Order: sequence, then C-alpha cells, then structure tokens
Amino acid sequence: MGIPVVAGMQEDPGPLAEMEAEWGIPFVNATETTIAEALEPLIVDPVLRVEWGQRGYWFADRVHSERVTVDRMLGVYERARKLAT
Repeated sequence: MGIPVVAGMQEDPGPLAEMEAEWGIPFVNATETTIAEALEPLIVDPVLRVEWGQRGYWFADRVHSERVTVDRMLGVYERARKLAT
C-alpha cells in the first residue's frame, strides 16, 4: 500500500537479525513502550513516511507477491514430486 508499517518483533533477536541481514528491516520496529517514540518522526516528516512506505512495498513485492508465492509453491511441489519417485 506504500504506507509505513510499525510493528514489533518478539524479544528473541534471531528472526529480526535474519530479516535485517536478508532484506533490511521493512518496518519501523516498536514495542508497547516505544510506540510513541517510533511514531513521532513519521508524523512530523513526510519524506520519512514515503521512505518507510517504499521499504514496505519493496519487501512485500519481493517476499509476498503472487509471482514469488507461485514460484515458491512450484518449488515445493517439485521437491515433493522428486521425493515421491
């Protein structure tokens, strides 16, 4: 949608570190205690909102788009076919 996403990861840093290494973090990371602090820059800076919106769009297109999902499923089916023969 091209809008910034504010989300929080669980305290285990593993998944967040993996996401950051592979794609960069596609969302503004916040917790219940840091949400106001995380939102303030997005509220006052329209350029920052656009930047974070583009990051989210880029991430969704490369990870969740129909094309990527179909390719991923075709790979799963191909591996299953090979295991079955």
